[in-house]
Formats: sequence, structure tokens, C-alpha cells
Amino acid sequence: MKCSMQKVSQDDKGTLEEPIKGILEEKESYTKALSIMEQWLQVLLLSYQTSPETQILKYINYYLSRILSHEECQAIKQKHCQYLRMQRYWQWHLQQSL
Repeated sequence: MKCSMQKVSQDDKGTLEEPIKGILEEKESYTKALSIMEQWLQVLLLSYQTSPETQILKYINYYLSRILSHEECQAIKQKHCQYLRMQRYWQWHLQQSL
């Protein structure tokens, strides 16, 4: 049985790189989505400092849940633990305000 090395043409390279490019773009999109949620959380936390309202507490908890369920956050154990502690604190805070 003989193995032959085939030269990869420029056309083949493009078709081979497309799936990889798609995976990288998908990962970038996940990272961007997580970043946007973290930015919204920061805005909400600052808003709550200025005017502590129950509705803002609900949004804070909502965004913490979304961040915690995000696969990139789950992949980084330390980040996941930090957000989990934050969520517990803000859930407690919400219960106290109701």
C-alpha cells in the first residue's frame, strides 16, 4: 500500500480554511455576547447605586443568570464562581427588598 502526498492547491486551501474561520467567528460572537452582557450588568450596578429600586435588582439578577448560563463563563471556573457569588448576593438583596 503506497501513500502519496498531494499538493494542496490554492482553491483547496480556501475551502479548508472556511470551516475554521466559521468556528473562530462563532467563538468571537460568543465572546462578544458575553462582553455585552457584562457591560449591561455594570450599567445596572451603577444605576442601582444611584437609585436603588426593586426593578433594577430584578434586571441585575436576570443578567447574572444569563451570564452564568453562557458557555464561555461556564468554561472559566474562576469567573463562573465569581458570578455565582454575585448572583447569590443580589438574589438575597432582592428577597430583602420584596
